[in-house]
Amino acid sequence: MDIRDARGPKLEQAPEVVVSYAPTAPGADHQDRPVLLPDTDPPRAARLSRGMLAALAALVVLALVVAGWLLLGGDDDSQVSTTPGAGAQQPAAIAPLSLTVDPVVGAVAGTPATLVVHYADGTGVFGGSTEEWGDEVGTSSLAEDICPSPSPAAAPLKGTYQATHTWAAPGSYPVKVAVSSYICVDGAPVLEQATTTVTVEVAAK
Repeated sequence: MDIRDARGPKLEQAPEVVVSYAPTAPGADHQDRPVLLPDTDPPRAARLSRGMLAALAALVVLALVVAGWLLLGGDDDSQVSTTPGAGAQQPAAIAPLSLTVDPVVGAVAGTPATLVVHYADGTGVFGGSTEEWGDEVGTSSLAEDICPSPSPAAAPLKGTYQATHTWAAPGSYPVKVAVSSYICVDGAPVLEQATTTVTVEVAAK
């Protein structure tokens, strides 16, 4: 037996749509005018402003913390060292006392021969010299180890002196020459000495 639903197709009811119209003045053109309902969400610009203010406040707090740390000296264990750069000019070192002796040429036994000695010092006062002639004879012109009052001013030193000696017999003689300079510190001399040895060939008469 064919049993069919005698009720027919079921119709679904559509939702009701309510359209509101803004009131118009009497006599105005009656056209449909939609009414704009206010947005329930806060404006986007307001949300952005609050975010920017929060970020700015965080930066201010961070800056205050760093400034306080720097004012307190930072870490107690930190050490700061400086190294002069490659182009930094270093103070010039003071040159030490030095001397040279001109070679003696034509020395003859029984005849005086002359040594010419040159000396230089970065700073100081000439204090004299000593000569050991190699024949058990020596000479000296060293000044006494005292600083007069007022003390002489130390300055760059350069000079030449001559020393004369006569050898009695021909031969080869090692001659030791020394010069000295000094500076005065608290009324006492501080000595510096330079020494060299030259060989003098003495011919027979």
